Amino acid sequence: MFWKILLTLVVLFVVFNVLLLVWQNNRKPALGVQENGELAPLSNKPNCVSSFAEGERAVAPLKMAASVEQTKAAIESALKSLGNVDITQNDGTYIRAVATTKLMRYKDDIELLIDEASQQVHYRSASRAGYSDMGVNKTRYETFAKHYNEAIK
Repeated sequence: MFWKILLTLVVLFVVFNVLLLVWQNNRKPALGVQENGELAPLSNKPNCVSSFAEGERAVAPLKMAASVEQTKAAIESALKSLGNVDITQNDGTYIRAVATTKLMRYKDDIELLIDEASQQVHYRSASRAGYSDMGVNKTRYETFAKHYNEAIK
């Protein structure tokens, strides 16, 4: 009897967590350029990076190309080189994309903001589901930055 109850509790726990991950993965967060002209602040989870952040989750803003059009072309090229990335919004100086992992189909939101005044491109990437991403978003930024910097040369 004890083992049946324990097994039932374990199954319920697993089912609950799977449903929670599915729900988190399929909801679209409210992102975009905030009233202060920056990208949305990061959550308290370690599964995100931003050029507006400080500390371990901070990434460097990238240098803008000669024009907004050239910068957008380089951004689009770098995003495509990542693979499994769909650009969902491309308005003016703001680009939003969704990266989907191959195996588990987790979705990560990527945002880029071209700041003409500072001649920089700001970057934000965050996982929709789970708590930790085991460094996936930071690694994606590094790969993106490499491809982007090659594209603007």
